[in-house]
Amino acid sequence: MKTYLLPISLLLIVATSLYHFSKKSQSAMPEASEGDEQNQLRRKAYFENQHRAAPNVNWRGIEAQNMLNYYENALRSSKKVQNRGVLSTFAGGLLTGTWYERGSSNNAGSMQPVDFDATSEQIYCISAGGSMWRSNLTGTNWTPLNNTLSFASNFIKVIPNGGGRRILASLNQKIYYSNDEAASFSPSGGMVYPVEWGGNYVRDVVVLNDAANTIYALVQAWNVSPWISRFHLYRSIDKGLSFTKFHTFTHGDGHGTSLYVPYNSAVCYILDSNNTDDNGVTSTALYSLNGGTTLTTINAATSMTSANFVQLTGHISDGGATTFYALMEKNKVYRSTDGGATWTLRSNLSTDSWDVGMAVSLSDPNKVHYGEVHCNVSTDGGATWNMLNHWFDYYGDVNTKLHADIMAMRYFRKTDGTEFAINNNHGGVNISYDQMATVQNIGLSNLNISQYYDVRTCPWDVTLSHAGSQDQGEQNTITANLTTPIPLTQLFSGDNGQMVYTKVGAQTYLWSEYPGGAMQVYTTPYGTSYGSGGVAGWSMDGTEKPNTGWMLATSPTANSTTAHEILIGGGNTSGGGGSYLVKLSYNGVFTPFQYPFNFRANSNNISSGISAIATTIADANRYYVATEDGTFFYSTNAGTSWTKSASFSGPGIYYLYGNAIIASKTNANLVYFGGSGYSNPAMYRSTDGGATFTAVSTGLPSTLISDLAFSTDEKFIYAATEAGPYVYSVDNNQWYSLYEVSGTPAYVNYTSVEYIAATNTARFATYGRGIWDLVLSAPLPVELSDFQAKTEKNATILLNWAVLSATNFDKYVVERSADGNTFTTLTEVKSKSQQKAFYEFRDLKPLTGVSYYRLKMVDNDGTFTYSKVESVTINGTSKWKVYPTALPKNDPLSIELPASIERAKLQLFDMSGRLIQEATVSNGSQMTLNNVQSGVYIYQIVAGSERASGKIFVY
Repeated sequence: MKTYLLPISLLLIVATSLYHFSKKSQSAMPEASEGDEQNQLRRKAYFENQHRAAPNVNWRGIEAQNMLNYYENALRSSKKVQNRGVLSTFAGGLLTGTWYERGSSNNAGSMQPVDFDATSEQIYCISAGGSMWRSNLTGTNWTPLNNTLSFASNFIKVIPNGGGRRILASLNQKIYYSNDEAASFSPSGGMVYPVEWGGNYVRDVVVLNDAANTIYALVQAWNVSPWISRFHLYRSIDKGLSFTKFHTFTHGDGHGTSLYVPYNSAVCYILDSNNTDDNGVTSTALYSLNGGTTLTTINAATSMTSANFVQLTGHISDGGATTFYALMEKNKVYRSTDGGATWTLRSNLSTDSWDVGMAVSLSDPNKVHYGEVHCNVSTDGGATWNMLNHWFDYYGDVNTKLHADIMAMRYFRKTDGTEFAINNNHGGVNISYDQMATVQNIGLSNLNISQYYDVRTCPWDVTLSHAGSQDQGEQNTITANLTTPIPLTQLFSGDNGQMVYTKVGAQTYLWSEYPGGAMQVYTTPYGTSYGSGGVAGWSMDGTEKPNTGWMLATSPTANSTTAHEILIGGGNTSGGGGSYLVKLSYNGVFTPFQYPFNFRANSNNISSGISAIATTIADANRYYVATEDGTFFYSTNAGTSWTKSASFSGPGIYYLYGNAIIASKTNANLVYFGGSGYSNPAMYRSTDGGATFTAVSTGLPSTLISDLAFSTDEKFIYAATEAGPYVYSVDNNQWYSLYEVSGTPAYVNYTSVEYIAATNTARFATYGRGIWDLVLSAPLPVELSDFQAKTEKNATILLNWAVLSATNFDKYVVERSADGNTFTTLTEVKSKSQQKAFYEFRDLKPLTGVSYYRLKMVDNDGTFTYSKVESVTINGTSKWKVYPTALPKNDPLSIELPASIERAKLQLFDMSGRLIQEATVSNGSQMTLNNVQSGVYIYQIVAGSERASGKIFVY
C-alpha cells in the first residue's frame, strides 16, 4: 500500500509524471489517462462480472426485453405528457412526488456515434447509456430525443424520407427506425438470428447516395451449423423498413471485416481480412457494391496480412481519384492511391487505435486522424503522426482542447460545401473547421449525459453533494433546493465512485475511490475549483482484488459521525492474495487495520472477493459482507469473527453477484441483500441478522440492483437498477417502478440511490443521464394502524381498519381487484371526527376465487395515498385451481375448473398489467408458458360472470 498527498494549490499544468500512479513510489493522483484501453477492458470485465447469470442466460437480452416491454406500455399509456416537474402518483398511490433533473449541465460524459442532417444542419448522436441527442452546430440547443429507449453505441444514421428524416439505430441486436424525430421507433423487418440468446450484433451500417438510399448492414450472428459466429451482409432498398440477407462470410469473429462508403458516394467498399480462397489460403481482400447484391472483387489478395481488427476509410477527389486507408490490428496504417490495386505500409502506430479507427478529410487525402486516449493527426498521408493535445491540456482550456478518450470521428459538409469534423469523446462533442488543426467544444451547456458511478449528499449538510463519474472525475455542488439541471465543479479528473462522508466535530471529510482501491480523502470538500479539496490518498495492495480490480466495496462504519474511518474490502495490505476487510482511518496520516478473515478463501466457490459491505447504527458490532458469488457473511463482534449465511450456496444454485447491502437503523436483525437477478431473485431479506434469507422480488423484473436506500421510516426501499428506478413497499411486499411516464430517462442504468431525509428526496445517479431527484410529498395527516380483510361464515368479506389519528381528513375509499392490478371502487366511508377511530365494511357479493382489497385514503385537499393490499379467497362449489404456483420457464400449468364449468379463458399478466398470454382451457387441461421471462405473474380464469385469479412464480 502507499499514501500520497496533494496540496490545495495544485496547478493545472502539473507535469504528467506527477499524475502517474506507480506501485514503487509515492504520487499525487492516478493519471486521468488511465482511461486507456487496458482500463476500459478492466471496466468491461467488472461490468460483465456484476451481471452474473446462469450459463446460456443472456442478461442483455433480458434487459432489452424489459426495455421494450416498458416502451410498449408507455406507448399504450394515456399519460403521453412528460411529468417532469409535476406532482405525480407512484407505487400504486402509495407515494406522491415530483421528478427533477439535476445535471450536471456542464460536465458532459461520453458521446459516441454521430450523423449529420445537412438540410436542417443538425447533428444526431448517441451517448454512453444509450440516449439519443440532437443539436445545431454551435451546441446551443442540445435536446434529448427519446427518454424511453436505450440505443446501442455502434451507429446512428439519418437519411432523407420524403420531406423529413428517418433515423436508424440499433436496439436489442436489431435495427429500428423512426419517422417522427425519435419520438417512437419500430423494428426493421427481415433480420432473423438462428440463435436468439446471444452472439448477435449489428456491427456496421452504411448508406449510399443513390436513388434508393440503399442501406448495407454488416451483422454478426451466431450460426447453428457449423456452430460458429458468422458475418452476414443485409441490404435495404426501402430506407430501412426491411432488410434482406444476401451474403455470408466464412468467419465472424472480432472486427475482421469493414464497410466504407465515401462521402456522398453510391459505392460501398468492403475490406475482408479473413478472405479464404479455394485452396484454403487466407488473405485480405477488397470488394465493392454498387447498390446491388453482387460483390465485385477489386483485389482478392492484397499485400496486407490478415487481422482480427480492420478499418477501411479513404477519400475520393472531385476528379474521382480514390485513396484508401486501411488500419490493421489497430496499429498498422496502409494506404492505396490506385483504388485498392496496391497497398503500402505507411506507419506503425506508437499507440494502438481504439475501435473508432481513422477519419480522412473530405478535401485533403493527406490529412488523416486516429483516436485512442488522444487524437493523433497526420498531414502527410499517415507517414508521421502528432498528438493534437495531451489529455491534461483539457483542464486548462475546456473550450478549445480535446478531452481524453476518443469515441467517434467523422467528416461532413454543409449544403454550402463547408467541411467540418465532429470529434466525440468522453467529455462530449467537439467540432473542427480546419481538418482537426483546432477544435471547439460544443458540449459545454445542457448536454446532460454525465456518467455517474455514485452520488452522495452530506447527511449533516444537504447543500453539499459529490458525484463520482466516468472520466469526468470527482465533482461537487454546494446548492440546495434544486429544480433545474445545474453545473457541477470538477475537482479532479479520471474515474471516481464509492463515496462516503465522515465527520469529527465540525470537520467533514469526503472519501472517494479511484479504480483499484485508491482512496482519496477530500479534507476540504467544499472546494470550488479544479485541484481543490486538500486531497490525501491511500491505495489498497494485493494480487487478488475483486471486481477485476476496478471499484472495491466501501462502507461507513457505525462511527462515521465521530471518527474519520471507513471500511474497504477486497485486497491485502501486506500484498499477495486473499480478499480481506480493512478499516481505514485518517487523522493526518492513514492507519489501515486489516481483519484476519480471508473472504475469498471462505466464499462458496473459494475464488470470489468482497463485493459489498454494510454496518448499522442499530448495533455497532454488526458487520455484513458479501462476495462476488453471492456468499453472505455476518459478524456480531465488529469483524472479529464471521459466520456464513445458510441461505446461499454459491453459483451452482444462485447466480447472484452480491452488489448492495442495507441494514436497518432500528432493527439490528433486519438486513436486505441485492445484486444480479437474472437467474434468481434480485433481492433478499433477512430477519435474523443474515443467518437466513427469503426472496423479495414480486413486481421487480429480472435485472441488476446496484444500490439500495431506506426511507426514514424504513417502510420503503429505493433501488437503483439496470431496469431503472424502483421502490419496494415493505408493508405490501411489492416492488413498483418509479417511471410512471414521468419524464425521467426510462431505460438507462441507474447506478446509485440515496434517501435524503431532510428534503424527503430519493436521489438517483445514472450512467449517461446525470442525477435525478424524486422529491416526495409530505405524508397525509392520517395514521393507519391496521387494515385487514377476512372471510366470514356466510361467505362475505369483512374489512376493518383502525386509525390512530386523522386531522382534517375526508374519506376512505374501499377498492377491490380480481387480479391485484386493476381496482374498482366498492364504497366510500367518511372520516370520523375523533382522532382514534375504528371502521368496518362488508363485501356482501365477493368474487369467487382470490380478491384483493385496499383503502384509498383521501385528504380534504384531494391528495391521497393507499394502504397495503390484502387478499382473500372465496371457493366456489368446486375449487378453481391452477398449479404449480412456482415452475420453470416453458413448463405447463395445470388447470382444474368447477364441475359446473366446461370451458374457461385463462389469461396471464405481468406485474405491470400487460397481457402476456391467453388460452381457452377445460378441466384437466394444461397451458404451456411460451417465451416467459423469470418473474411473478398474475393469472385470471374467466367463465361468464365467474372468475378466479392468483399469482405464480416462473424461474
